[in-house]
Amino acid sequence: MIHIDHIAVGTADLYECSDRIRKETGLGFYDGGWFPAFGIANKIFPLGGHTYMEIESIVNPSKIHPGNPIFDYFLKATSAGEDTFTGLCLGVDSMEELEEVAKRHNSTVLDSKDAVRVRSSGPAFKDVQTPTDFTWGKGLPNWYYFTDMTLHPSGQPTEPYPGLHRPTGINWVEMGGTEKEMSDWLGVPASTMPMRFNGKTKGLYAVSVSTEDGPEIVIRKKNAVTLL
Repeated sequence: MIHIDHIAVGTADLYECSDRIRKETGLGFYDGGWFPAFGIANKIFPLGGHTYMEIESIVNPSKIHPGNPIFDYFLKATSAGEDTFTGLCLGVDSMEELEEVAKRHNSTVLDSKDAVRVRSSGPAFKDVQTPTDFTWGKGLPNWYYFTDMTLHPSGQPTEPYPGLHRPTGINWVEMGGTEKEMSDWLGVPASTMPMRFNGKTKGLYAVSVSTEDGPEIVIRKKNAVTLL
């Protein structure tokens, strides 16, 4: 079954952005660690319901190689002078489902030793994903499968901070493009997902998070695809 797994935000300053979003929303985060092969680090906001939002920044510019579409996209997204939504990431519940998605997109499952995040505490963390083609730059989501949900980023404790809300899940996400285009990409009706469409450039524009002890929290950012 396809579901929303996580949302990615690119920013020039990992620390300032994470602190500001925490103050603006009342949502907590923790240090997610870094990807040694890619020169990128993140902070993670659990959103409830096995979903999360990651804030990503470049921490080692020597690892960033211009000319690679992934790095070019991330450089534009993080040098824009403001936070941007860089990607929407979906999840499935089994490796068999992930392989079916890969086959439908004429791709394979990416299980690379480079896609390893070294956590600030606890074991290193790796997921598997598809398609291998870079979909974020097209404003389209990719898919992930986590073999050990006890290590899933959504379930880790946040850093202590006064007055934090307790998130209970994602209500909806606002996407560019159309419902039909997304349905064609997903292979299932987009109406089965908590998605709204604005008809603009494809990509992510907003996310709504429900909380146990407070109002709905809506986070809006610039869509990084519009910077290409």
